[in-house]
Amino acid sequence: MGLLRKVPLFANLQEEDKVCIEATEERQLAAGEMLFQEGEQAKNFFVLLVGEISVSKKHGVVARNRPGAFFGEIPLLLGTPYMMSARAECDCQLIVFPEESFWKLLRLCPAISAEIFRAMVTRLRNIEGS
Repeated sequence: MGLLRKVPLFANLQEEDKVCIEATEERQLAAGEMLFQEGEQAKNFFVLLVGEISVSKKHGVVARNRPGAFFGEIPLLLGTPYMMSARAECDCQLIVFPEESFWKLLRLCPAISAEIFRAMVTRLRNIEGS
C-alpha cells in the first residue's frame, strides 16, 4: 500500500480501501523484457513504480511510461487483446492487477475509477486522432 500511495492515482488511498488492492502482485522486469505483446489477450492492468516501459506498435515506439503511469485498462474494459506491445527499457518494478482485481478496483474505489476513466477517454481520443 505504501508503494502505491507514491503513485498519483493512488495518493489518497485510505486504509479502508485496502480491499481494492489486496489481490495485486508486485512484478520485476529486467531491461529488455517484454511485459506483453500486441495481439495477446489482455489479462492485467499495470501501475509502473520504477523504471520505464516503452509502448510500441509494429511501426515503432508510440509512448514511454514512466513511474506513476498506469496502463492496460482499455483492452480490459473492451475485452480485446492488447493493441500495442510493452517492453522494459531498464529494470522495472510494477504492481499488476489481474483482471478480476481490476474490476474490483473499479467497483470499490470510485475516485480511482473516475481517474482511470478520464485517462481512458484521453487515450482513446489520442488513438482516434492518430
